[in-house]
Amino acid sequence: MFSPRELDGIERNKEIFFKRSNAKSPERGGCKKNTSWNNIEKLLEIRKLWEDIQNKYLENEKSNERVSCETLEKQREIALEKGMIFWLNL
Repeated sequence: MFSPRELDGIERNKEIFFKRSNAKSPERGGCKKNTSWNNIEKLLEIRKLWEDIQNKYLENEKSNERVSCETLEKQREIALEKGMIFWLNL
């Protein structure tokens, strides 16, 4: 889980950490939010980073499994392009 709250060096208890920030008295409010987290590019960057880290560990463990940061729809497109067609009769 991620939070857009930025640590600013002020000690806060759990009751106020996620409350609205207070520009005039920062110690009396929660941590300020970093609005760059609202961009889809940030989400995609984190997903790609996680894919790279996870796959590195899987490779180090000699596992053939890999994870992808792509959506299932995109993964399906890639599989079809490679001729990897699987039929399920449910």
